[in-house]
Amino acid sequence: MMTDFCQTLQAHFDDMFVNGREVVLRFYRTDNASVDFEEEYEDKELNEIIDDWLAKERSR
Repeated sequence: MMTDFCQTLQAHFDDMFVNGREVVLRFYRTDNASVDFEEEYEDKELNEIIDDWLAKERSR
């Protein structure tokens, strides 16, 4: 019984290592924040900078 549990758990971790896992990121901005997601930094909107960073990290 314990062996089956350990094998199932290990298979789950092996699958996550190979396939990764899905996550959801939500960014919120309060009304009194000094920045917003459409503000430009070095000719790019903040939301583009975040998207680029996530794409770069995903490909590592």
